[in-house]
Amino acid sequence: MKQLLIIILLAFMAVAGYGQTNSLVLEKKRNGKQKILPAATKIKVVTYDGNKYKGEFRIANKSTLLMGSDSVKLHDIKKIRFKSKLGMYTGTGVGILGGIITVSGTVLIIQSLAEGGLAGIIGIVFGVPVVGAGGVIVTAGVLVATIGRQYKPKKWTYKLAP
Repeated sequence: MKQLLIIILLAFMAVAGYGQTNSLVLEKKRNGKQKILPAATKIKVVTYDGNKYKGEFRIANKSTLLMGSDSVKLHDIKKIRFKSKLGMYTGTGVGILGGIITVSGTVLIIQSLAEGGLAGIIGIVFGVPVVGAGGVIVTAGVLVATIGRQYKPKKWTYKLAP
């Protein structure tokens, strides 16, 4: 019975150890929150000397990332950027909401101008800010969906788990 328990325990330890390999760990300095990026995740890296690397990363050792044929030391990284699926879905939703607001403001302006007189003036006064706000919301949604979030060493620490 003890042998079976030891074998099961070793099997679980092997699985747990395997699950933590080959990943980039981003830890927030303020509260310890972690983002774990497995190897082969698409990221964009900008170094302090201005070089930009984009693509899937691999891990060379405990302090070096491989981006294609280039190697990047962790202490040389100015920022890391990657797109999460949640960010892409959220950005798309926000963009669609902004589009609906923009169209609603445009319809308000057109219908009030068709009425003429005071209604046209009121429609423009209320419709133009609605269209502007919708445009800003669309822009924010597109940026969140396409660019992703950035992680700078001022607020995050970078660790590799090879």
